[in-house]
Amino acid sequence: MEMNDQKKKFLMFNLFGFLCLALMLCLNIKVYAAEKESEEIKKSCTNIINLASKNKNDKFIGVDFENLDKASNFLIDFESSNTKEDSIDNEETLTAYTDVCDEEISKSIEKYKEEQRRIEEERRRAQQQARAISDIQNRGSYGRLTIEGTGVDVALFRSSFSDENNQAIVDRQDSAFIGFDFQRVIVADHTNQGFNRMKKSVPGVTKAYINRGDFTETYICTANFKGHNTGSDITDLNYNSYLNNGSELLMYTCNENWQNITITLWKKI
Repeated sequence: MEMNDQKKKFLMFNLFGFLCLALMLCLNIKVYAAEKESEEIKKSCTNIINLASKNKNDKFIGVDFENLDKASNFLIDFESSNTKEDSIDNEETLTAYTDVCDEEISKSIEKYKEEQRRIEEERRRAQQQARAISDIQNRGSYGRLTIEGTGVDVALFRSSFSDENNQAIVDRQDSAFIGFDFQRVIVADHTNQGFNRMKKSVPGVTKAYINRGDFTETYICTANFKGHNTGSDITDLNYNSYLNNGSELLMYTCNENWQNITITLWKKI
């Protein structure tokens, strides 16, 4: 009887030991899997930081390094506190960190793109101003007209609406008519010299700039429609005059012939 009790105790002890061993094995596997996943995530984020840091001088991807430094410090703090015992508990923290890292880099890239757009816009305006000054000084132009998003970029030459010289103005390359005979400014040019792009102007969206060299007038499109050039008047399709009605600036160009035209109206802003 005593022998049987000893055997039972021995078997129970071995069974308990086996269960403990199995439990420890399962725990180690789980910890190893969590650590491996953590290492992969950290490696991915670290690679992003290293890539950004590598290109810091030429702003290859436009990283805000103040934010990246903060992210790097967080990574260091996490490394020092992430032991085997709390690896599993820190998975949510690590995932949250990865999200923060990605968000910070996305914000930095967008900030860089905005800065590049601003620099490009300043460069474009400086070039326009230089061309306008050159045209004014060397060609006697009034200034230059540009319409954003259309490709219109042309020198303006002032004349009277009824002047016979107007034809010579619009016949020249890089030369458009501008007149002040009526209650608004009139601008016109041949459609086959690029002024057909003016037809792309979108009311309420498209802006136009008349660069005078020392200052620039800005307009926004308010209407875009077809009309007629009668020779003495600019009208809509119902022959309502727009020379003295409409807006502060009127532009027009030919369609299939000089009498059928596209008209755009503009308001100064």
